[in-house]
Amino acid sequence: EFGRSRSAPMDGDLPRDLPPSPSAASQYQTPRLASCKPGISAISENHQMEVARGHVPLHPMPDDNTTSESDANIISILIVEDHIVNQKVIVAMLKKILKNNYSHTIAHNGQEGLLAATTDNGGHDYDLIFMDIQMPIMDGLTAARKIRAWEESEEGQGGRRFYMCAITAHASQADRQDCLDVGMNRYATKPLSLTAMREILDDYRAYAAMCDEEEGLAEAAEAHA
Repeated sequence: EFGRSRSAPMDGDLPRDLPPSPSAASQYQTPRLASCKPGISAISENHQMEVARGHVPLHPMPDDNTTSESDANIISILIVEDHIVNQKVIVAMLKKILKNNYSHTIAHNGQEGLLAATTDNGGHDYDLIFMDIQMPIMDGLTAARKIRAWEESEEGQGGRRFYMCAITAHASQADRQDCLDVGMNRYATKPLSLTAMREILDDYRAYAAMCDEEEGLAEAAEAHA
């Protein structure tokens, strides 16, 4: 398993010596509007308009002091990152925001991340993937491209598309576009702040809500067929 590690939330303080993060607005890219199901190129035009107007239901992260396992679903998270300090920063932020309402697996390069995404419990085992871009053995762009290709294969069409967020130290428009071109839902620049992480998790919940709605409509249409 290439030394991948899976665990429940870990305790730990956030590092105090990180430089300030850019403003939240500079760290995000609106995700592409695409169907949650592999094999479907785009959601309906009406739904796209609802997303653009901000009418897609959001599920804001609960207050840090009130979150409990009973009032939030467990989010299964794959962290693909080669640097141990960055791994610890991401996990500490998740612990701070989500408390015990998540589980995580760490992959140390793109090859491990690809293997985890496509084979753990038969694939589709994760809700959210954080993907570093510059890693040994296989970089994050290649891994993301291969994961999206797997999702479109016969083997990978059994579940919804992963929500993938690129984590990159590079903030040029070309770098950002590269992330979106391989199928990332959004990107964030290093160093991450708690505000950035909250926005990513909130956006993931909006995506999950969109998927729930899309799947509900598909089931209703099939029942009336």
